[in-house]
Amino acid sequence: MTVGGRRTVKNRLWTARKRRGLEQKQVAYLLNHNTSDQVSRYELGTRIPTLEMALLLEIIYGAPLRVLYRDLYEQLQTQLRERLQRLPQLQNRLPAFLNEEQVREYCAYWELFQNGQATQADLLKVRRHVTELAKRLAFL
Repeated sequence: MTVGGRRTVKNRLWTARKRRGLEQKQVAYLLNHNTSDQVSRYELGTRIPTLEMALLLEIIYGAPLRVLYRDLYEQLQTQLRERLQRLPQLQNRLPAFLNEEQVREYCAYWELFQNGQATQADLLKVRRHVTELAKRLAFL
């Protein structure tokens, strides 16, 4: 998408900020910006934050970058899949990546179960997390 001849990047920063009940000025302060202008540019997609700023936004909004910049993430994922299909050596190493049905969202709790290192405290966290998700899903 372009605005005024400039390429913009669609994102969900405005929505994430509103869900947190934050003003642009507050986010600017948290990002150590002097004004809210830069936050506005990020939200409009006319400016892409640096990696450090993007990670701060992820922390502030409590949402992963792949969610905040979903369209860009999916575009890059598609491009990578296309490149992988042209390089058979990598296809053998990353077969699950090429099969969309086997690709799932990253979950730190799933990682704990996979490597068998979940403690009782970890299991309690998982239970609380799943319970909270179930409550939220009930209201959708």
